[in-house]
Amino acid sequence: LDSNSWEAMVGWRPVQHFAVEAKYESLGQSSSHLSHGDATFDAKAAGLYAIGFLPLPAPAFDLFGKAGLVRAELDGHSYTFYPSSRSNSATEFALGAGIRAHLGRVALRLEFEHFDIPQTTHAYTYGIAVTCDLP
Repeated sequence: LDSNSWEAMVGWRPVQHFAVEAKYESLGQSSSHLSHGDATFDAKAAGLYAIGFLPLPAPAFDLFGKAGLVRAELDGHSYTFYPSSRSNSATEFALGAGIRAHLGRVALRLEFEHFDIPQTTHAYTYGIAVTCDLP
């Protein structure tokens, strides 16, 4: 896939060093020109993660690691396929890590994640997120 992705997440942090997070991610769309017509592909994923935080000596920074399960799906459409549309989905193990800079309830996260897209490839995502802790 060759386009940008986006994600929406919600989480709960019951204690300082642990959180759970649920997210939906659109992994992008792509199209290819084939000899008998065009093919389009669309990938998406939804996941549930456990996250552990490790505070750094600098008071406003944390390292974090996350592990969980992701339900990934790849949809394809082309008149060269029979049938013309195909969909593959599977639940896969996912890993991630990153660093978080926080000031009060607002934080900036830089993170990396890895999981498989069923029957096709590996997904390696890199992201920047702004989060806000609710009171």
